[in-house]
Amino acid sequence: GYDKWSGPQWEAALFYVPWAMYRFHGDRDILATVYPAWVKHLAYLATRAEGHILDIGLGDWVPFKTRTPVAVTSTAAYLTFAELAARVAGLLDEPADAARFVTLAREIRAAFRKRFVDPAKNT
Repeated sequence: GYDKWSGPQWEAALFYVPWAMYRFHGDRDILATVYPAWVKHLAYLATRAEGHILDIGLGDWVPFKTRTPVAVTSTAAYLTFAELAARVAGLLDEPADAARFVTLAREIRAAFRKRFVDPAKNT
C-alpha cells in the first residue's frame, strides 16, 4: 500500500520489466498480459494525483547533498508510465486507450512544467 515507505518508483518494475522483455524478444504477449494491470495502476495513481501532480512515496530517498521534492520524482514516474502505456496501447491495437494515455501524459507534462519549471531561471 501507499504510505511514506512506497511510491511510484517501487512499482516501476510493473512497467519497465515487461517493456524491456518486449524490446529484447519482440513478443507482445508479455505486454498483453500485463497491460490490464497497467491500466488499473494508472487509474489508481490518477486518484492520488491533485491536478496531475503526484506527491506520494519516497521520492529520491538517497540524496547526496540535495533533496528532490517527492512530487517531482513521483510525477515524473507517473508521466513515464502514462507515456509507456500510450505506446503499448498502440502496439496492442487499443486506439482509444492510446489516445486516452497520450492525453493523460500531455496533461501530466503540462502540470509538471507549470509547477516545477521556471523558464526565467532555466530551472
